[in-house]
Amino acid sequence: MAQEGETSNIPLIVMIMYFSMMAWSYLAYKVTECSIWTIFAYYMLGMVGFYFWHYMAHSEWAGEMHEIHMEHHIDRFPPSDFYGTAELYADMYPEGRPTIWGLMNLAKTTNIADGTKASSEGAGTTNEKQHTPLAHEGPMLLMQLMIVIGGVYWWGTKWSTMGFVCVMYLAIGSIGNALHMSFHVRNFHLEKYAWYRELRTLHYIHHLGDMKSNMGMLNLVLVDGLTGSLQTRDPVKNRVSNDTVFTGLKNRADKDFPEGITPAAIKASAQHAGFTATVLGLDVPLCTHAVKCARDS
Repeated sequence: MAQEGETSNIPLIVMIMYFSMMAWSYLAYKVTECSIWTIFAYYMLGMVGFYFWHYMAHSEWAGEMHEIHMEHHIDRFPPSDFYGTAELYADMYPEGRPTIWGLMNLAKTTNIADGTKASSEGAGTTNEKQHTPLAHEGPMLLMQLMIVIGGVYWWGTKWSTMGFVCVMYLAIGSIGNALHMSFHVRNFHLEKYAWYRELRTLHYIHHLGDMKSNMGMLNLVLVDGLTGSLQTRDPVKNRVSNDTVFTGLKNRADKDFPEGITPAAIKASAQHAGFTATVLGLDVPLCTHAVKCARDS
């Protein structure tokens, strides 16, 4: 992609998400007579809540929540074993390689129902540590509940409108969780799409260094681009300019990265943030020099 002068495919996915949200907003507007911007406003609040929750999960002061999250980052899917062990895979997916549709089932891919672990990772192993119910997902659910109750009793949003908001939160949570789970599945069926490989590459970078970059999962511009946590390289080991990063990738072969993560995908991912921000009218400058470096490399 970079050699052919193409930009990232991620903006297309982000725009599809926004157009879908516009359609949902229009339906809520027609049915409940709310403002056409109400759904988008609650989406923004939800994204802020998610970012804060994810930041908490990576902060030691969060206690058990942090401990559970680090089991995912350090014990099960460290950078050196991004797809996990064969034993873990067999334990998580006894019926074989999952699909994105199967992973959208929150009742199966998370432990919100029984409230013990961060996800179904290692659920059948005998040495799996048990945790306080909802210690991991609880803060996120609490923030969403506060948004819903606050919206009704503070901002005066109708319960009918809030129903549309809750459906949106459920859809975003289901799709986001499914994508995250799939990033750690080797040879996943969506690998044939460039946008998916780019998103997975950015999540791989999230597992590097201090693990406090690329927390937005999908809409990285909105949360990571505006907060400065968007990274297309290891944020700790390589504090150098984009020029140096792209030049350094010239000397890296595909075998130097986990299977499915390539220098081309990293260079493609590096180009999406400024472009998407420009399309959305956000005040994030497009670094044309960095884009040129990616293309030239």
